[in-house]
Amino acid sequence: MKGLYPKVLEELLIRRNSLKRRLAPLKDKKEELEKEISLAEARGEDVTDALKSEYSSVSFIVACLDAKQLTLKVYMNTFYGKAGNSGSPFFLRALAGGVTSAGQRNIKLIADLVRSKGFGVKYGDTDSLYLVCPEEYFRECDEKYISEKISKEKYWEGMVRISMEAMSKLRGEVNDFLREDNGSPYLKMAYEEVLFPVVFTGKKKYYGIPHTSKPNFNNKLFIRGVEIVKREQSKHFREVGKKVMDESMRLDNDNTRTLHRIVEDVLKETINDISQIDLNGVIKTAVWKPDKNNKSVQRFISRMRDRHTREEADAKRLIKKGLTPEPYLYEIPEPGERFEYIVVENDSSQRVGDKMEYPEVVRRLGKKIDISYYLKTVVGLCARFINYDDRHQPSSEIVLGALKKLKDGNKAGDSKADDGGVDGDDLDEDEDDEDEMDEDEVSKIRDALAQKSAEKWIRGYIKSQHDGPKKDKTIISHLWEGARIYAKKIFDTTYADKGEHLTKNAYYQSFLNALVKQEESIRLKLSSLLKEISEVDIEYRESIYKLVTKKRAMSLE
Repeated sequence: MKGLYPKVLEELLIRRNSLKRRLAPLKDKKEELEKEISLAEARGEDVTDALKSEYSSVSFIVACLDAKQLTLKVYMNTFYGKAGNSGSPFFLRALAGGVTSAGQRNIKLIADLVRSKGFGVKYGDTDSLYLVCPEEYFRECDEKYISEKISKEKYWEGMVRISMEAMSKLRGEVNDFLREDNGSPYLKMAYEEVLFPVVFTGKKKYYGIPHTSKPNFNNKLFIRGVEIVKREQSKHFREVGKKVMDESMRLDNDNTRTLHRIVEDVLKETINDISQIDLNGVIKTAVWKPDKNNKSVQRFISRMRDRHTREEADAKRLIKKGLTPEPYLYEIPEPGERFEYIVVENDSSQRVGDKMEYPEVVRRLGKKIDISYYLKTVVGLCARFINYDDRHQPSSEIVLGALKKLKDGNKAGDSKADDGGVDGDDLDEDEDDEDEMDEDEVSKIRDALAQKSAEKWIRGYIKSQHDGPKKDKTIISHLWEGARIYAKKIFDTTYADKGEHLTKNAYYQSFLNALVKQEESIRLKLSSLLKEISEVDIEYRESIYKLVTKKRAMSLE
């Protein structure tokens, strides 16, 4: 006879599965309508009101049912979690630990099973696997595309269909295996979607176009763990991450850029467009909590309070004179209230709290946006997209060094907590730890090191793009001055034995005049050349700049 705990979980599962069965055909219908709307828009046709209405209605029902089934999922997870809560009447440590261990065991068994069938495991977590079909599954499809018998879109659709069919068949084999191993049909693996194209940026961080029942490249991106939208982030810079992802998922034939290059191009475009930014695009938000030690916010509120006090005093003086005061600019938000602000340039302080201003203050007083601050906010996100690149991946020696440092630190901590006694079992455990290197730990260290390297590169790239025009101007001025000096030397050498002054030489003067006329054209060509150099190798242009500034310093000395 079953007890209350399993009965509750079973009932929740039955209800959730019922909702998911109702949801499946509606999701398919929503996909079909989305595709129909996208095709109409692509043809330049107006989408009918009837189609819009049907899509809106189906989307609403899908959203409601999806929210309900996800709510039941949360209930199930919460109820399961009660087994690990010492304050709960359902507390049973062995059960909580057993469920976790059983889950890990089963997912590893399935991973081994699918690998034995030739499938690759691209990503896996506690309860799911993302698999890649064996190469031979796509051989016929590949040959048709290479021989130009099918378009890129048909090629992608073909690969998605092949993957769907393969996963559907594999799901049956996996569930047969689980039934045989567990002795029960209770535990099953479900097919959810094919993600293609897909980008994995780190553990539990990925995004792609989802395909459930049929290929549909117009679906909304499926995003997990990649934080492109934070409530306090400004609108303009939220768009950076979204644009990188959208560009990387494009279906057209021109989409041949690497993700690294896409990030470079999006950042370059963002920096070039900065002067055109609407103030609404750089507004950020924060919440004032008097008891929270948020230094920037507390500093800002302190400044606003001082200004508001002065405003009130000025208003009283004007009222006494019979004049109408201006509306207050520096109102203080209520505790717990969310307020808007813009970070502006401040020559007297680099503290963020001293650079924060209300949007209306920035508009009225014409304050300049602190572009450098806003660019820094996208460093971590952009680095997350590019840390896969070989140039950011740490060597095995660096990873092992970091792992050793971490283990040495843990051992030192254990020693401090120890009472000083040495036990034989402890020694054996230490030896086991040394011999057995945790794959997850190594993966985390490698990811952290790659992320750090990528962030450094992004900061350098942003600085280079931001300072590039000034540096190019310095380099070009140096080259131009060098050209003039070289021309003078040639004429000096040519006419030295004739005792003729260059200032009186008509040919020399006409040459200088021609040089002046060509100056703008030559400078533009040099600028274009430097731009090409920087696109190939930023460091090379930096080296030229350092060489030029060094020579200038030496000549001044």
